[in-house]
Amino acid sequence: MIPELILTGLLRPLPVSLFSFITFIENIIVLIILFKILSPNLHFFRSPEFVSILLMTIIGLLLNSLVIDNDFSFARYKYPFIYTFIIYIYYLKYRESQ
Repeated sequence: MIPELILTGLLRPLPVSLFSFITFIENIIVLIILFKILSPNLHFFRSPEFVSILLMTIIGLLLNSLVIDNDFSFARYKYPFIYTFIIYIYYLKYRESQ
């Protein structure tokens, strides 16, 4: 159940109309950006900071997907979690390069 919630939480709203299709494509683009950021930096997975921010992001998305029934409201509420995660990954990259 939890992996299904994570996947549907990242892709909601699923395409059933034109607007939901546009939002679905936007979600896929955000996921591609996340994978491109993380794929060359596999050593981040060992960092305790990365693990903590990843757990907080996943827990936040899980709680939102359990509580929020409206797909478009969920699409608005999940972006602070995802963008905070992206900013934190860039900060870890910056700190490592120093």
